[in-house]
Amino acid sequence: MLVLISDLHISDNSTSSNVDGTAFENILGSSIKDSMSPNNKNAKELHIVLLGDIFDLVRTDHWVANVAYNDRPWNGILDPLTAMNNNNALINAQFDSILDKILNTPSAKGLITMLNSFSAGVNGKQTKVTYVVGNHDRILNNFPSLQNKIKSALSNNLDVTFASKIEEENYGVLARHGHEYDKECYALDLWNDVMHKDNRLIRFAPELLKMMAIGEVLTAELMAGFIFKINEIFQNKGWNSSNDAEFLHGIFDVNTLRPMTSMFVWLRWYSRNREAKYQDALKEALLFALDNVLNSKLADQWDNTSKPILFKGYLAGDITDRLDAARDDLRTGGLAKVEESMTKLLGLKSIVDFFVRNNSDDDLLKGAEQEFNDPLLNRNIQYIIYGHTHEARQDFFKADLEGKVSMYINTGTYLPFIQLCRDQKGFAFSHLMTMTFFYKDDEDVSNRKGSGPTCELWSGIRRKYYIS
Repeated sequence: MLVLISDLHISDNSTSSNVDGTAFENILGSSIKDSMSPNNKNAKELHIVLLGDIFDLVRTDHWVANVAYNDRPWNGILDPLTAMNNNNALINAQFDSILDKILNTPSAKGLITMLNSFSAGVNGKQTKVTYVVGNHDRILNNFPSLQNKIKSALSNNLDVTFASKIEEENYGVLARHGHEYDKECYALDLWNDVMHKDNRLIRFAPELLKMMAIGEVLTAELMAGFIFKINEIFQNKGWNSSNDAEFLHGIFDVNTLRPMTSMFVWLRWYSRNREAKYQDALKEALLFALDNVLNSKLADQWDNTSKPILFKGYLAGDITDRLDAARDDLRTGGLAKVEESMTKLLGLKSIVDFFVRNNSDDDLLKGAEQEFNDPLLNRNIQYIIYGHTHEARQDFFKADLEGKVSMYINTGTYLPFIQLCRDQKGFAFSHLMTMTFFYKDDEDVSNRKGSGPTCELWSGIRRKYYIS
């Protein structure tokens, strides 16, 4: 049996909320054990794949709160092979400290307890656990000490490995995290167009596994930095009423937005009818966070990954250009000015067109199609699986009369998910939990017609608001 989950984003809790640690044993663990039963799927082996962004080592206020600006991973002298501060010992120590905090959270302990509960193996075979590294945990590729910390927390009886993908022919599965198709979260263009123009790489080159992308800076400085600063402003102003606490707690939801640049749209919507009190605080916190992103050494380099486009007198190129535009408008008029200038000045229908709609096409779906069309792909692969986007989906490219398919599956997330409504005027909130199970020929045989792998996809949605 092959089980895949992704995008748990277990953090140190400083700027985001984690999944309840009991969910892993009570839901995922019990589902695996039930499927393993001889009276159910009668699993002959167990391979659990953690498909990236499991431990989130960048969604934290650690750097803003504790580390001098020039000592952060995206500043100082950037190593051309990693696009990170070249003081490796310093950066390693920073991430070691963050991972220690993560592993001590109830959520991480719950996941580890669940994984360790399968240490006895199946049919005399060790349980395999493969951690496929994503973008929020990309740093695991750089420092062996981080991988060793995770391995030390897991039972010695588990067969634990770290990888950039898994390919399981018996299950017809090829799986990777999927950020490799997200321009802001993968450093392919940074390597090819800026840092190594004479040594261009293909998309899945191993050298790229250690390269930092601007998405990590956005998470740490823009998202986490904004939350850190807004907390500080509220404390300094003595805003501690129940309404203040409710507003501030809701701000944490900014971390569940996809894409991250939706935050400008969401904050404008979230603060509706409350601008009079909070708009100056939001503006101050956003400017603080934007400055920390755009003044970074990595942002300087990233700004060269695409040529700026002059549109109605305005430079609108890569993400750094768009964020720079937002910063200019915030300085002169706040969130309302951002919306006004990016609609009227640019001739767009709404701010969504500028920050969200340009990213709304599913590049991972296109990537899966490319992989299926690759002549080098193992012809026994029927399922290409990614995570990363947090939006569970299933798409069939083709099928034959024998039941063989070419299917793209996204494993979604265990986090709350905030989605822009189709009317582009509001956002809807849901709690998600997605699990993907596969069985090979000698498993799940009861009442099965034909041969080949079978699969089960579980995408749970709960619409409920919880007391903070």
